[in-house]
Amino acid sequence: MVTSELPDCPEIELILNQRCFGYEVLRTLFLLEPSLELIKSTSKIFNEDLFPFAELSQEIKEGVELITGYYSNHNSTDFNAQEELYTDYMRLFIGPGKVLVPLWESAYMNEDRLLFQKETLEVRKAYLKYNLMSPKFGQEPDDHLGLELDFLYELSKQAVENYYEENIEDIRYILEDQKAFLEEHLKKWVPLVSEKLINYAQTMYFRGLGRLLEGYAEVDQKILEYLLVKINGHTFHNKRRMVNE
Repeated sequence: MVTSELPDCPEIELILNQRCFGYEVLRTLFLLEPSLELIKSTSKIFNEDLFPFAELSQEIKEGVELITGYYSNHNSTDFNAQEELYTDYMRLFIGPGKVLVPLWESAYMNEDRLLFQKETLEVRKAYLKYNLMSPKFGQEPDDHLGLELDFLYELSKQAVENYYEENIEDIRYILEDQKAFLEEHLKKWVPLVSEKLINYAQTMYFRGLGRLLEGYAEVDQKILEYLLVKINGHTFHNKRRMVNE
């Protein structure tokens, strides 16, 4: 494929990498149960103010503050913190009894609140376009929040790789698909998940995660619009990453 030159713009490189990191954190928090290892790694991110775009969103800022506030009251090796988060995680997302905060798009977006509906198939189709597949394909719905965030992480990673390889058309293609996926899927049901988390969570951590999630989806839509304008409106000069950088 013949590549066009990309704008020699450190800002674009930084934003692409920050988006990738943000989605990596969010997908991890919604795919994994709370553990001491997870608490240790995420407490470092939030305590050192490493989560991106807080300056652009009041919701992200408040989410970071709530999560950081929780960690400031608990040591990262505190078994009581791990037990408290695990208990809240189970009552919110698993049960027993009624699941307070379902994490599947189809549980919010179809009239009967059933899983494995058209939303699941639409999300699956988006994954397959990039040769991606749910790890439990056919056994669990593809439209789990963690998997949708993971999909956006994988595409963000591909956008970064194509930036360093100067594939402007591939970057544009990826960013347009991410924007469409956000608008057609996450942006439609993430506010409902966030509202439930804020209302039902017993820990500052999960209330903060609700704010963080909604704020990030909102900001990323605007960032994607900005990046597409920049990429469409500029001529990039040589921008290659050093080998073994």
